Amino acid sequence: MTKSRSDNSCSTMYKLILGATGIVYGDIGTSPLYTFKECLSEHQFQPHETEVFGILSLIFWSILVVVCFKYAILVLRADNQGEGGILALTALMRQQKIFKNSFGLMLIGIFGASLFCGDALITPAISVLSALEGLTVVSPHFENLIIPLAVLILIILFIAQKHGTTKIGAYLGPIMTFWFITIGILGFVQVIQTPLVLKAINPFYGVHLIITHGPSSLLILGTTVLALTGAEALYADLGHFGKEPIQKAWFYLIFPCLLFNYFGQGALLLKHPEAIENPFYYLAPSWGLYPLIILATIATIIASQAVISGIFSIGWQALQLGFLPRMKVMHTSAKHIGQVYISSLNVLLAIMTILLVLIFKNSGNLADTYGLVVSAIMLMTSILIMFLAKHLWGWKPWQTYLVFGFLITVDSLYFVMNLAKFIHGGWLPLLIAFSIFYIMRVWYQGRQELKRQIKKSVISIDEFLEIIRKKRFAKRKGTAIYMAPFKDSIPEALKQNILHYRVLHEKTILLTCSIKDIPKVSPKQRLSIVEIKNGIYLIRAWYGFKETPNINNIFTKLNELGIASSLETTTFFISRVFPVASSRGFFSGWKERVFIFLSRNAMNPTEFFHIPYDRVIEVSARVKI
Repeated sequence: MTKSRSDNSCSTMYKLILGATGIVYGDIGTSPLYTFKECLSEHQFQPHETEVFGILSLIFWSILVVVCFKYAILVLRADNQGEGGILALTALMRQQKIFKNSFGLMLIGIFGASLFCGDALITPAISVLSALEGLTVVSPHFENLIIPLAVLILIILFIAQKHGTTKIGAYLGPIMTFWFITIGILGFVQVIQTPLVLKAINPFYGVHLIITHGPSSLLILGTTVLALTGAEALYADLGHFGKEPIQKAWFYLIFPCLLFNYFGQGALLLKHPEAIENPFYYLAPSWGLYPLIILATIATIIASQAVISGIFSIGWQALQLGFLPRMKVMHTSAKHIGQVYISSLNVLLAIMTILLVLIFKNSGNLADTYGLVVSAIMLMTSILIMFLAKHLWGWKPWQTYLVFGFLITVDSLYFVMNLAKFIHGGWLPLLIAFSIFYIMRVWYQGRQELKRQIKKSVISIDEFLEIIRKKRFAKRKGTAIYMAPFKDSIPEALKQNILHYRVLHEKTILLTCSIKDIPKVSPKQRLSIVEIKNGIYLIRAWYGFKETPNINNIFTKLNELGIASSLETTTFFISRVFPVASSRGFFSGWKERVFIFLSRNAMNPTEFFHIPYDRVIEVSARVKI
């Protein structure tokens, strides 16, 4: 019996490790396609021993410090009930009241999520382009095919998003495992032939490179960060696989294979300087070049799939936390709550990614846009984790400042060096990130102001009870469920019914759906039910920021408790509020226009809450902001 349980446990762990290999490490796993090449070409280094050893040393220590120590060991500890990512982290800190300014803290998290989106937009473009550029190693005549093929692959990729990753998920792990083993073997062969290259592990060579080439060579750190792209995925996908599988996949497979490949590229250049054109593909023998290009293209598609799914997940979390308007969300997996598809975001992502390919044309041009947002996200994560270590983990001040002082210094150095690339394309992902952040902030502040204006005219629960005590009302058979935005007041639809029509149903339910700063709420804590008068109930449904409010499920529970009867005798009342411009409003100019546009194009609440259309009555109201 014990052996059977042990076997099941080992099997489960193996599947999780395989899944993490396929989903989590796609981005960082395809970095060898362009990182070493860009470090050489960006700074016009020659493939001499000094330059090769220096670049390898910087790549090695960057991965060791940032990915191995910071993310795989420290950051993975900062889980919010098993969930990771910068939004989950800020929600956890707000829940723990680490900062007094809760809104300011959430803005930090939202800005970090916006940076991730700016970064993730570039990943599909640069990954697919870098894979297809191997065709030029075969023949220069294939160069004109690269952009059309990249656009075609991206179109197919985005069309396939609505089917989710569940059906193909079983294949991602084995394919990426084969990818890592392949690139590891290719590099290992070169390292065995030129073991001298292992001297680059000595950090002296990285320091020596910077010293001998003057202060301007510090800029190479901005390019070295390309080897770290995707490190944030270790944390963002924590909820899908758990800490241990992610760590084991990294330390047992991905880390060694990546190092062998990087060092293999360096060893190749020491013997064949002409391979500087594309050291990754020159690792392969001539007969293996086409298979490697095909495998690399598949690997980059998988890497792109991972970041696209990540954007959908972040969009869903931001929507639940109130930073985005309601959008149509389709859950593509019955087992994994985080796997969602948002059609409007998918169209926007497809258009912008294809435009990046058409505008920048090759991976080298796109590389200049990449490092700035990556280093900014890493810096923000370090700062937030530092406060978490101090206030939640119970670290002593000297421990906190020693460890995170070092990590923040490293991240700051990467960030400052990448600022030099701002005018060469680094502005683009920042512009995208700031645009997303602007929309989220405008929506959140606009909703808060709208709520303040609505509350000026609402009727409190006590006033409601006093009105129905003093006046006579016509009783209507059946159940009425009023969607109430505020737990302590009467929604507009019920207000109209009692003040103008003087009608009450036999059972009147005021239902409020609230989102907590946790990923999931247990079924036992889902509903809070209070009967304030015979037949009148206040019900509050709690959800985590990774869950979907579903009225049908709530109704089923109420039916079991005897509070609600069948849907055929139940009417849902929804109060829809439309903001209108005001000459002395809270907003002005563009903010007002953006908020009103978002409000008018938000998804219908009937569809969002999965309420049967034939059982809904909507009451509209216009409110000046």
